[in-house]
Formats: sequence, structure tokens, C-alpha cells
Amino acid sequence: MLKRLTNKQGSGYIDVVVIVLSAILVIALATSVFPVYIAKSQLDSAQAELDRKKSEGEKELASALLQIENGKKELKKVKEELEDLSFFYLDPYAYEEIENALQMRKTDREDLIVRIKEKIVNGLGFLKVQPIIEGRVKSHYGIYKKVFLAGKSFDEIYDIYAIRVITDSVADCYNILGIMHDMFRPIPNRFKDYISTPKPNMYQSLHTTVIGRSGIPFEIQIRTFDMHHTAEFGIAAHWKYKEGIEEHKRRKGRNTASDTIRNSRRKYICFCWLFYCR
Repeated sequence: MLKRLTNKQGSGYIDVVVIVLSAILVIALATSVFPVYIAKSQLDSAQAELDRKKSEGEKELASALLQIENGKKELKKVKEELEDLSFFYLDPYAYEEIENALQMRKTDREDLIVRIKEKIVNGLGFLKVQPIIEGRVKSHYGIYKKVFLAGKSFDEIYDIYAIRVITDSVADCYNILGIMHDMFRPIPNRFKDYISTPKPNMYQSLHTTVIGRSGIPFEIQIRTFDMHHTAEFGIAAHWKYKEGIEEHKRRKGRNTASDTIRNSRRKYICFCWLFYCR
């Protein structure tokens, strides 16, 4: 009887020991896992904060770029107005000749661009991501530079009226190109694919010249948002391209002038030497 009781007490002690050890093990595991859980929670919070700041930064960057682009448009508008005004007073005959060749008043030219844009918007209404459509009329001074400085006839200038379509993807660019050729009559040999074959300055876009019902030709440029960003702000920026050409011309002019002065000095020295030897 006493022996059986002792055995029962021993098994009870063993059970108590097992329970105590299990509790210690659970506490040890809890104390080791809890810091990991806390660290993971802090990491998730930090990642969420980084994502939020990144999203806010991207929105601020997009807003800043939009403001810069709008500012550039306004500056370009002022620049063209000043150029046309200066051109009107410096060469009134050429200005009047261009005005007569355009055959439309300024308001009528702007109305033409608005009508073309509305037609394109209606034709591209089925796209999931609606493209941005811009339009412009070439300034008188811009036409003057092509006609009188570049030696082109007025009929050879096809970009007096121009439309720009900015879309989401390269596939959309080619789809929109096909739609434009269905909506308007394309002019032969006036299509350029700068997407598959970019310019040396990495400029990319689709250029095509078409004729609408009014019989007036106009150019359409189609590009993605990334291509537009590169064209406006990157190495393909038009103002950088123009500045590069002007700088090259200035350097070439300086080199030519320096060569002329150097040759004149050589001729003068040779003349003096020959005269002295006589």
C-alpha cells in the first residue's frame, strides 16, 4: 500500500516537472519570438511609411514637371509673339507675304487646330487610356526661317499646322497611327518612324503628314509619355539640339575668322620679307 502511494507521488512529481519545463520552454520561445514579431511589425510600418513617402514624392515630382512643362509652354508662346512682333517691324514685306500665303486669319487658323483635335478625340474615344492631344500653328518667324533661310518653297512646308498625340504605350502609338491614316488622307513619302529608328540624340516619335477635308496638310506626331519626357527634358530636348547647332556655327565662325586673320598675317609677313630682300 505504501509502495503504491510512493509510486503515485513520484509520477505526480514527474508530471509537475514536465508541466514546469513545458511552461519554461513556452516562455523561452515567447521571449525569443516576441522581439522578432516586434521587429517585423516595425519593418512593415517603416516600409509602409517609405511607400507613402515615395508615392508623395512621385506625385510632387509629377506636379513639378507639369508646372515646368506649363511654364515652358507659356514661355514659348511669349517667345513666338516677340519673334513675330520683331519680324513684323524688321521685315514687314516678308511678314505680309507669309500672311497672304497662309490664306487664313489667326483666329481661323486656331479654329482649324481646335476642329482637328476634336475630330481626333472622337476617333480615339474607344481607347482605355485617353491620350493627350496638343496642337499648334507655326509662327510667322518659324515659317520665315524655313522659307527664306532654309531655301524651301512655301509648298514644301508641311508642318505649319501640327498635332501631337501622347499615349501610354508603343503599341498604342502604332494603333493610333493606323487610325489617323483611316481618318485622314496620308501624303506619300511623308511618314517617318523614329521609334524603331531613333535619331542620334535618342529622339523617338512617329511623324506623318495628312490632309483633312479642308484640303490643308498638317503633321501628326505620335509618341509615348516617356518619349515626350525625353524630347522635352532629356538629351533629345529641342532647345538643346538648337543650342548645339548654334554653338557649332559660332565655333565654326570663330575658327573661320581666326584662319582668315592668321592667313592675312602670313601674307603680310611674306610680303614684308620679299620687299626687304629686294
